[in-house]
Amino acid sequence: MTISIKMVVLIFLLALVTDFRDHRIPNLLTLPALLGGLMFHAATGGLTGSLWALKGALFGGALLIIPFALGGMGGGDVKLLAAAGAWLGPHGVGHLFIYGALVGALISIVLMARHGDFKKIGRVKTDVLNLIFTREGADFSSRRHGFAYSIPMAAGLGLFILNGPVI
Repeated sequence: MTISIKMVVLIFLLALVTDFRDHRIPNLLTLPALLGGLMFHAATGGLTGSLWALKGALFGGALLIIPFALGGMGGGDVKLLAAAGAWLGPHGVGHLFIYGALVGALISIVLMARHGDFKKIGRVKTDVLNLIFTREGADFSSRRHGFAYSIPMAAGLGLFILNGPVI
């Protein structure tokens, strides 16, 4: 296991603890993790390493910007995936995201089935169109059955480590 993967595992373990305990992922974790990834790859890979880590961080953050804009997740989740991108690069964070999204979808389906809330599926399309045309996020105040997104992201990291790239 590379040092980059070990660092992301440590970062995600800390994020899980704070997300469970405080229902947030603090900047005190995500920002040093992001900067650490950028600095590590700058020191070990020069300009090429710096650009690779920066692309990974930007791509990681961009992957969650729409769910964040819709109000479906917090900024800590976005910064956590950006930090992971700084350590894993654009391809690594992309695979982590795909695995994490699949786990998140499975958790969502189980929660909806458990609570009989299948109407939520139709709301996603409405929420996205509302964001595009009115620039307003969705109202999640009435949605009771959310979960910490650090859980599927951490599971996605585990699947990425065990299985390698998605495709």
